[in-house]
Amino acid sequence: MQTDPSALVDALFTPALAYKRAEIDAIQARWDETAPLLIAQLDGIVADPWLLDDPFKYGQIYAAYLLASHKVEAAHDTLCAVLRLDGELIEWAFGDTLSEDGGGFLAFTSGGRTEALKALIEDRDAYLYSRCAAADALGIMAVTGQIDPAPVRAYIAGLLTAEWDDGAYFVASMGNVLLDLNPAGFEPVLAAAMEAGRIGEMEYDWADVEAALALDWPTCQARVLRRLAWRDPAELHDHLSEWAYARDEAERLEAEALALKAARAEAAKRDKAERLRKKSKRKQAQKARKKSR
Repeated sequence: MQTDPSALVDALFTPALAYKRAEIDAIQARWDETAPLLIAQLDGIVADPWLLDDPFKYGQIYAAYLLASHKVEAAHDTLCAVLRLDGELIEWAFGDTLSEDGGGFLAFTSGGRTEALKALIEDRDAYLYSRCAAADALGIMAVTGQIDPAPVRAYIAGLLTAEWDDGAYFVASMGNVLLDLNPAGFEPVLAAAMEAGRIGEMEYDWADVEAALALDWPTCQARVLRRLAWRDPAELHDHLSEWAYARDEAERLEAEALALKAARAEAAKRDKAERLRKKSKRKQAQKARKKSR
């Protein structure tokens, strides 16, 4: 294992399917030296987004988790810039980690700053899931005491109005942030969105709103933080190793499905060829019988 900080970070960003436990440990062991290099790697991606175009490059995911779990505020603007890249590239590069933990990436590096997050949320040209992650970040910042929850509730409620009707997922995501923070006082906003069909029953219904209203603030905090255990560097490996297993399992199942599809196509091709062979043989037999008459 390399010990040079630059080599360690380069190794983390080198495409590979295997989970990089040793590299992560080595990077954390020299954190003061490696953290700026992780940010520099992400800045390089902002400058040249096609660096993400590799199916086995997961360095950006490892870096986001590491920088967020260590609360590196210097990484915040860079992470916001990364999430402003082309949506297809972001989906390719982060997958489900963006919708599940993107809010944590942004919240734990924010240092309580909200300007870049609100700019991302309100940028209708930005990737939808990045905008929703930024909204989730505001909610996380509120439950962790970085910012006052009251202005966050009011801001998010404003995004539930028809003026910000940017599709069902966006509207439901804003509503989810309100539910995380206890939506007391904003029931009419949620009710109007539901009645207008802008929040579908598949997302949540009025029973979920009532359940959220019944929660006290410590319970709201605990419920949100339960899904963010990885914010503690000591818990990071457990979370990332589960992510790596789920990723590998999904890829294995996809490969099996593709192999089965190819096998079925090949079998259908062979069956068709056999039918044609038998049909040709029957025609030849019919011709032979005609000649023999």
